[in-house]
Amino acid sequence: MVSQVLWDIHRGRSIPAICAERLKSGVWTDLRKAKYYRLPPYFRAFAYFCIRYFLKLGFLDGLAGWRWNYWQGLWYRWIVDREIWRMKSGG
Repeated sequence: MVSQVLWDIHRGRSIPAICAERLKSGVWTDLRKAKYYRLPPYFRAFAYFCIRYFLKLGFLDGLAGWRWNYWQGLWYRWIVDREIWRMKSGG
C-alpha cells in the first residue's frame, strides 16, 4: 500500500487526492478495523472508549458526552466482544 502511494506521488498526483481516493475506496477503514480486531478482547473496548472520550475530546460534551461514549464506545463494544467470545467457544 505504501509503495502504491509513493508511486502515485512520483507520477505527480497530489497527496490530498490520494487520501481522498483511499478514504472513498474504504482501504484505510479496513486497515483500522483489522488493527482493532488484533487487539485483545475486552481491552479493545476500553481502548476505544479512551480514544473517543479523551483523545477525541468527548469529555467536552459534559454528561451527554460521557453517556454517549460509555454506551456506544465501551458498553456496546464490550457486548460485541462477549458475543464473539461466545461464538468462538461454542457456548
